[in-house]
Amino acid sequence: MSLPILLLAATVASAGCPSAFDDVVSATETHYAGYVVKLDDDDARGAYRRFRELMRGRALAAADHAACRRVLDAYLGFFSDHHLFAASRENPTSPLPRPARRWTARRIGAYFDKTEAMDPIEGRWFDASGRIAVVRDPGLRSGQFLALRTDERKSAEPIALLERDADGYRIAWQHESWGWQRSEAQLRRAGDLLTFGTQGWGRVGARRLNTNDPMAPLAQDFGDGVHYLSMPSFMPQHREPLQAIIAEHGTQWAAGRALIVDVRGNAGGDAIYFPLAPYFLANDIVVSRPTSVRASPWTVSYFETFRERLGQNGSWLDEPLARMKANPGEIVPYLENRSDGMPSYPENPGQVVVLQDRGVGSAAEAFIFHASQSRKVVTIGQPTRGNIDYMQVSLHPIGSDQFRFWFGYPLYFSRELPAGSVDDEGYAPDVHLNSDAGDPVEFAEAWITTSTGSH
Repeated sequence: MSLPILLLAATVASAGCPSAFDDVVSATETHYAGYVVKLDDDDARGAYRRFRELMRGRALAAADHAACRRVLDAYLGFFSDHHLFAASRENPTSPLPRPARRWTARRIGAYFDKTEAMDPIEGRWFDASGRIAVVRDPGLRSGQFLALRTDERKSAEPIALLERDADGYRIAWQHESWGWQRSEAQLRRAGDLLTFGTQGWGRVGARRLNTNDPMAPLAQDFGDGVHYLSMPSFMPQHREPLQAIIAEHGTQWAAGRALIVDVRGNAGGDAIYFPLAPYFLANDIVVSRPTSVRASPWTVSYFETFRERLGQNGSWLDEPLARMKANPGEIVPYLENRSDGMPSYPENPGQVVVLQDRGVGSAAEAFIFHASQSRKVVTIGQPTRGNIDYMQVSLHPIGSDQFRFWFGYPLYFSRELPAGSVDDEGYAPDVHLNSDAGDPVEFAEAWITTSTGSH
C-alpha cells in the first residue's frame, strides 16, 4: 500500500468511530448530571477513566456502524442509566440474513403444525402493521430466529432477527423513522407480549391485548362491577385511544366495584395516564420529588425553548432557568417537592389493583409512584425496572456519515440520591408474585373479591 493510501486510511479511521466516540464522551462529561453525581470520589473517577480509555481503543478498531454502536453502548453502560444512550438513525444497512428457505403461508403453517419442541419466542405474533411468524430458518445459527411478515398472497418477508442470550433475547429490527436498530427483547405477560424498547408484538390469540395494536390500551368488563384496563405503552400515539376508552367506559368505572390496571411490560413514554386520576386517587399525593439539573449549554437551551413554547403558562420555569444561567456547568435545584390532588374524591371504584413487572420503566414507573400513594390502590407483581432516578431525555446528533448517531441524556434527576435511589431496585409491589405464580389478572380478581366481598 502506498503512503498516500495509508494516510487516507488513517484519516478515515480517526474521523470514523473514534470521532463519534469522542463526541459521545464529550457530551456525557459536559451535559450528563450523572457524570458529576455518580463519580463522586477518586476511586470512581479513576475506574471511569480506565474504562473510557479501554473503550476508545475498541472504537479505533470499529470498522462499521454496528461495531461502533456496540462500543458506544458499552461505554454508556458504565453509568447504568437507561435514559443515557446512543441511538442509530437512518441506518439503511439490513443485518438480516437471506433466508435459506422460501417461507410461504403454507410452509409456515406446516412448520408450526409439525415442530414439536419450540423456543418460547417461536410462534404467531402481530403488531399494528399485521401478522408476524417467528421461526428457525435452516440457515441460522443455534439460538437465532427469523421474524417474518406474513401475507397469504406471497412469500413471507423477513423483518427482524432474534437471538437468545443470557438475559432474554436480542433483536435486530427496523424502526420506521430511525432505520435498523439492535436492542434487548423480553417476553412479558406469560409470553403473550414481546417488548423491545418502546415497541412490542402480541401473541396471536392473547386474551388481554388490543387485537389491532398490542401496545395500545384495551378495556374489558369482567362483570360483577370489576373492570380491566391494559396499558402496555405510554407512547404519545396511545394518548387519544386512552382518552376514547375513558370517554366510553369512565361512567362504568366510576360506578363499579374495582378496576384492574395492567401496565406490565410498559417501558414508558409520556404521562398520558393523568386523565385516569379520578379513578385511582383517594387522597392527595406527592406529584414530584425534589429534582436538580446540571446547567450545561444543551440543558439550558432545552429549557429556554420549553419556556418559550409554554408562553404565559411557563412562568414556573423562570426561577430554575435563572439558577441555571447564573451557575453554568453546576448542579442546581430544578423543582421542589410538590403535592396535588382533587377537590373531592369519588367513592368508586372502591378498589384499584395495579399489575406491574420488571418491564415497567420511566413514565410507567412514575405512574406506579403516583398510583401507589392512593389509599384505594394495591400494587401486585414484581419490582419495576428501576430507571426513573434520571428523567426526561434530550436528543442530539453526534458523529458523521456512516458513524452518525444520536446521543440521548436525561435532563434532571432526583435530589434524594443516593439514599432514595430507585434505579436497578425499582418500586417494589405491595404484593409480590413470582413469575410462575399463575395468571396475575386472575389473582387480582381473587384479591378484589377477598378485599371488597363478592356481590
